[in-house]
Amino acid sequence: MTYNPNTGGQRRSKPFEPETDYVKVHRAIYDLYTRIPGFTADHALMYIVLMDYYRSEYGYAFPTQWQLAHRLNCGENKPGQLRKVLEACGLIRCETSRVGDNLIYRVFAPITDEAEFYGRFPEAREYYDKRDKQFRARSERKRKGGRKTAEEIGMTFTDGTPFTLDDL
Repeated sequence: MTYNPNTGGQRRSKPFEPETDYVKVHRAIYDLYTRIPGFTADHALMYIVLMDYYRSEYGYAFPTQWQLAHRLNCGENKPGQLRKVLEACGLIRCETSRVGDNLIYRVFAPITDEAEFYGRFPEAREYYDKRDKQFRARSERKRKGGRKTAEEIGMTFTDGTPFTLDDL
């Protein structure tokens, strides 16, 4: 337990919160950027891995493709595919190293302000709102007793006559 300055009382700490050997990452990576169509958990993990490889004394990360593939538990081409999306989102910039074969990755902080984020990625709002509506509709159906009704999905008999609940 730790002291909570807001209440003057004790604040519970997470029983699994690491004290060493962890990577700090902005919550915006999984709260906002995953709203961008095509930005998946794989992209978030690649960003986290690059943050882990980042060396402040150089100003960039410089893992090899093999190191990234091993850390991401994927094929050797996957990091390159993930890199393209992270670059398009402005989270990283890749450059050819002057020494060695590997790329260097300049890692940038994500946009954390929701309004600014949607200003830069307007398609994310539409995609997120559509998915949110789908999730809410599904949740509402479950509260009403489960699956969609035959009428909702447009079931018909083999002769084309609409199937209704009275036919049960």
